Amino acid sequence: MSKSKRERKWPKMPKYKTMYGTSVFLCTDLKTLHEAMDYLSEGSSRFYQEKGLGVTVPYTREGKGLIQLIGWFDNNPATLAHECLHASYHLLDNAGIKHSRKNHEVLAYCLSDMMNKFRKVKKG
Repeated sequence: MSKSKRERKWPKMPKYKTMYGTSVFLCTDLKTLHEAMDYLSEGSSRFYQEKGLGVTVPYTREGKGLIQLIGWFDNNPATLAHECLHASYHLLDNAGIKHSRKNHEVLAYCLSDMMNKFRKVKKG
């Protein structure tokens, strides 16, 4: 039986607020990722349970836009960059911004901004 929204809580985690009105949150452990997924999916999510190094989970909520969760579990900057790249693609696609080999600067800025926000976060 799933918990009501009142019983579920939004976990504390670093947030990157984009210029496109969307947010990306960084989860450094599975418990936090599961709490956020449970909250966003109103208790009906399938939890990410693999023993991977990271994951990016996008949620598009009607009338509220895109929210993304990045799971970063190994403290490796390369893993964070990998997941931030996935999140950057989701963000730009959601905003309707074209990006290609001829127009990749917007993707590069998005990725570097997100990395600057999250790179100093370390698992306890």
